[in-house]
Amino acid sequence: MKTLILLFMISSLSVFAQDPDSSTALFSVAEAERNFSRASVAIGRVNAFKENLADESVVFQPDPIDGQKFYSQRKPSPLLLTWEPEYVDVAASEDFGISHGPWEMKDYGPKKIPPFWGYYVSVWKKQADGKWKVVVDMGNGVETKPAYEVKLSYPKGSDKKREFKAVDAKTVESSLMKWEDEFAKLSKNNVEMYMKHLTADARIIRMGHFPATSTDSIKALLGKQTDLTWKPIDGDVATSGDLGYSYGSYESKSEKGHYLHIWKKQADQSWKMVIDVQLPKE
Repeated sequence: MKTLILLFMISSLSVFAQDPDSSTALFSVAEAERNFSRASVAIGRVNAFKENLADESVVFQPDPIDGQKFYSQRKPSPLLLTWEPEYVDVAASEDFGISHGPWEMKDYGPKKIPPFWGYYVSVWKKQADGKWKVVVDMGNGVETKPAYEVKLSYPKGSDKKREFKAVDAKTVESSLMKWEDEFAKLSKNNVEMYMKHLTADARIIRMGHFPATSTDSIKALLGKQTDLTWKPIDGDVATSGDLGYSYGSYESKSEKGHYLHIWKKQADQSWKMVIDVQLPKE
């Protein structure tokens, strides 16, 4: 565990580990995530999700399904879910953001199920009324509670106003989907190729493991998935075209499931992956 914390600290040199100014879009994404978690405590997990998911949203159970429909059919339960953002980013257009961090589930019912933990990744989009809503949410579990203090971090410069030229989001989304297909073929059994297309602060999240953030820990996780390939189903990008996501199905020699990839456009206009999270089927 001490080694994990040290690796996390080293990998964070490319990010700021502090709250951004409260006037920034970056702060508003982080605060929307925190308010979401607070609502989970105040009004229950099911109602909190119904309030914070966009009308068109996707959650994974473990297959991708309509988020609002899923939670509208759920009944309240004594399971208390809380979480905290530890990494956020926002597009230059300030209408599209991502959040990632640890979650904890506790049972306050008569069965007293032991607590369990994991990590989530959420994609947020600003709605017509100016409110942030979650459009995609995926998470998976770890065996022990994270032992480090959660502190918010974000890429350098993402808390500043940035100039951008609006793009045709559908066109850029289409190009991202094509890149996903190509990237899957290039990276099959080729860890070095995969590594070349990660940002410096990339996070790889796998079931049963804490997020891998260093070169060695990422390679170790990827090395466990022989013949890994994936197929995109859908995705979206910001109106500034610099931040986007795709989700789809994946399969390796040992398992299959669904993934969520967060992508960021680089200065040379190439896409690099910020977050790769997988949720295997049981």
